[in-house]
Amino acid sequence: MFRLLAVGAVLVASALVGCTPPPGSCPEAESGLRDLTAVQNLDIGTAYRAQFAQDDRCYDPTAIREFNSLTPEIATFSNRIAAVEGRYDFSEADAICSLAREHEASCQPHNIIWDPQDHPEWGIVPDWIRSQPPDQRRQTMIRYVHDVVTHFSGQVEAYTLVNEAFDGAGQVTGGTWNTLGDDSFIVDAFRAARLADPDAKLFYNDWGAEDINPKSDAIFALAQRLHAETVPVEINGTIQQAPLLDGVGLQMHIGIGPGQAPDPTSVAANIARLSGAGLLVRITEMDVRLPVAEDGTATDADLQRQRELYDTMVQTCINAPNCSGITFWGFTDAHSWITENQSSFPGQGAAHPFDRQYRPKPAYQGIKDAMT
Repeated sequence: MFRLLAVGAVLVASALVGCTPPPGSCPEAESGLRDLTAVQNLDIGTAYRAQFAQDDRCYDPTAIREFNSLTPEIATFSNRIAAVEGRYDFSEADAICSLAREHEASCQPHNIIWDPQDHPEWGIVPDWIRSQPPDQRRQTMIRYVHDVVTHFSGQVEAYTLVNEAFDGAGQVTGGTWNTLGDDSFIVDAFRAARLADPDAKLFYNDWGAEDINPKSDAIFALAQRLHAETVPVEINGTIQQAPLLDGVGLQMHIGIGPGQAPDPTSVAANIARLSGAGLLVRITEMDVRLPVAEDGTATDADLQRQRELYDTMVQTCINAPNCSGITFWGFTDAHSWITENQSSFPGQGAAHPFDRQYRPKPAYQGIKDAMT
């Protein structure tokens, strides 16, 4: 069985690994992480793929019990919504958001504008858009953002709107959406989104910018500029000036090896400077990958290190008044984008709070410790 898999910087077609339903009954729990969210006034969410729920009877019950926010993992990419010119398909995303509402959880459309530069073969941007001349392509982007955000307006509270538009040195990348070779496409996308949904929280999202470094410096400068720029919108019957951007999403795909995790002190400092500029922060795609044996298991020592990182990063968010929530990029090792992408992460896995049988790992307790 093959499926398209997408996460932040990585999307490949690969065979699913470890995705058969666990044997026996699903582990039961009287409460989940979402029961602690009211204590901290914090969203705790997960990326969600509808295909997994079809194949695995434990997937939905665990997601619903544990999290008060669902993020469509791939359902709001442009190649899912606008694969064919002149026709939108929101069915998969709508089903996920409907499930969230049914269980009093929020839904966060994800990465509406994204074109990974190192992997154009992934086809995130449909060919019919890529083939347009630059001026037409820019107008297509503006109309597309407007239409997508209008579709979800009133149903969702936040969007991670533009994804991964900077390289590691803090330079704006090229790509299909960047028709002028500068950051004006980002500005245009946020302006279109703000006009389409004045009430929503709009986030720029990226990887490798969790701590203070050249990339996060560039994102900070852009975020300040977009937060200062406003457009007139109608909110509750009155015309108000609303900022183009509300906050920054920090992906937080990390590991336990040298250089694979940011310094928590630097992460806190980065979040603090964003707070000082009036900007929100959300940890949007967190996981902590480990070295694993052929059967996917990790050592006890590495599991404890993983617990410490989950605890520390969740606590860092809780300690920051402008950090509105955390989304984990998957929650069970039975369905992991890390193990599905072994060409990118050879010998790595076991990245999530639950194991393949949906049993809580030390990482799960680390998250709970941070929240209590």
